[in-house]
Amino acid sequence: MVEEDHYCVNVSQQINAVIWLLRNVNNMLLENHLKTCAVEKFQNGTIDDIDSFVAELVRVWDVGTRK
Repeated sequence: MVEEDHYCVNVSQQINAVIWLLRNVNNMLLENHLKTCAVEKFQNGTIDDIDSFVAELVRVWDVGTRK
């Protein structure tokens, strides 16, 4: 759209739509991860496995919430 010289607001609207979709997909992925991988780690993992898992989630959350 930029290369085709579309109106800036239209380009921005499309970018925001994609960002919204990606956030929703990311939230769905996180929810599934918590329902599957997290349950597995907490039921069968060692304390070190659980600590590593939690640290990983905190790191990903931090990156995902930066502005």
